[in-house]
Amino acid sequence: LLFLYLGYIGLRSGFEDTGRADRASAVLAIVGVVDVPIIHYSVVWWNSLHQGSTLIGAGGIAVPSMWVPVVIMIAGFQLYFIAVLLIRVRGEILRRERNAQWVGEALGVLPPAPPAPPAPPVAGSSLAAGSTPGPLSGSASGSATGPIHAAVQRV
Repeated sequence: LLFLYLGYIGLRSGFEDTGRADRASAVLAIVGVVDVPIIHYSVVWWNSLHQGSTLIGAGGIAVPSMWVPVVIMIAGFQLYFIAVLLIRVRGEILRRERNAQWVGEALGVLPPAPPAPPAPPVAGSSLAAGSTPGPLSGSASGSATGPIHAAVQRV
């Protein structure tokens, strides 16, 4: 099975034309699929050098002491898979967003972006005609220096 897999990789990369490579490697893949049951049942057909069933035998559980290591290895593999998946997702996000400002800031390459200037008051609003601002909106001049603006800046 290993040689079929290596032959598939070699055959796939051996053609310049991807259409011909697809067809040739598909034929080899079909031969490989036919070979998998033969490999599986060869343990039953020729019982010379092959180990018998370790976990589940003909009469139930063959070796009960093997269940703990199997469960530990399955859990370990799942945790490893999740860790590698998260690392790959993070890398893909950084690759796609590599030109974004937040990536440079997060990596420490770029300084943080300066805060945006406050928007001018809209005509007809309560601050447009020189009225006094509310207690959380900032100073009397309409600039954004109040406590809410300061909290946003800290975040």
